[in-house]
Amino acid sequence: MTLGLSLGKRIRGIAALSGYIPDFVRDTYDIKPVAHLSAFISHGDMDNILPYEWGRANVKFFKELGASVTFHTYHAGHTVSSKNLQDFQQWLWDDLNESSAASK
Repeated sequence: MTLGLSLGKRIRGIAALSGYIPDFVRDTYDIKPVAHLSAFISHGDMDNILPYEWGRANVKFFKELGASVTFHTYHAGHTVSSKNLQDFQQWLWDDLNESSAASK
């Protein structure tokens, strides 16, 4: 997620599976515009490594900056379930198709 915030238009999309944005990134990095950015964020509501609330906070942060965010919650811990993988693959497919159609 840090790269999505700091690289600007050099990156078009990010996937964060149980990720977070460190406070120092929010506080000290030169945050670039992200209105062009598409983000897939997922988090397990039983994650004992990275709290679920961090995932929700990431969604809020990116949305406030204008990014297009898809968020999924899974009844799981700090893992990538088969449903999470399927949802990510579908998001990627849909996003690529949307980009392809827009460039025509």
